Amino acid sequence: MPTPKFVPPAGITPGIAINTGVKQGCPLSPILFNLCIEIIICAISTTGHIGPAKHFNGEISVFAYADDLVLIAKSKEKLQQLLDAASSSANLIGLEFRPDKCASLNMTYDKKFQYNIQLIKFCVQDKDLPVLKEHEHYRYLSVPIGIIHNVECLESLVDDLYSDLERIESSLLAPWQMLDAIRTFIQPCLTFALCTGEPRKVSVAKYRKKLVEVVRAICNLPLRTTSHIIFASSKLGSLGFQIY
Repeated sequence: MPTPKFVPPAGITPGIAINTGVKQGCPLSPILFNLCIEIIICAISTTGHIGPAKHFNGEISVFAYADDLVLIAKSKEKLQQLLDAASSSANLIGLEFRPDKCASLNMTYDKKFQYNIQLIKFCVQDKDLPVLKEHEHYRYLSVPIGIIHNVECLESLVDDLYSDLERIESSLLAPWQMLDAIRTFIQPCLTFALCTGEPRKVSVAKYRKKLVEVVRAICNLPLRTTSHIIFASSKLGSLGFQIY
């Protein structure tokens, strides 16, 4: 692979060595990335499907989206086993995790621990991972994960989703694509946040109003149209959006 150079007004720059990562825009980069990340995922999976997440008749121990990985286990010992498998496979191919971009969360039913969070240190590649405490969260794929008691966090998420609805409405997507995008990418974000926190009704009132407004515009519904057509079951001929 040739060393990249650039031609600014002052002339050609010296060669810029690429010592880590992959080149953005290079057609070979995603192939190299997939080959490397597959090694890590396979190492985690072969350690044992010991995660609590059910999928049909199996259990899942790792979620993967691009370079974002989530490891799940039923005990602290098993979770460390998964982290050790990820560490050894990453060491084998020369990859390095950044603990400052990671976090761990240990949930327990033990009543001795407030908010059902037990502070346990985990490590990856012999480095400690930051531990999420009560009222703290970690943003995974722009969605906050944790015991979200902080209402301000939910307010911020609602503002982001409000903007996303506006962008979808002004996009060049077909109406059915707009509705599908809202169901697939917008609503699950808020559903997760509401299930893991202690929301107030006022926190989502702004989002619900905007959702009704956008869906009415997409479907060319008059203002006098009842919102039941948006939130009622699809089995009844309505759109079946989740109501908040």
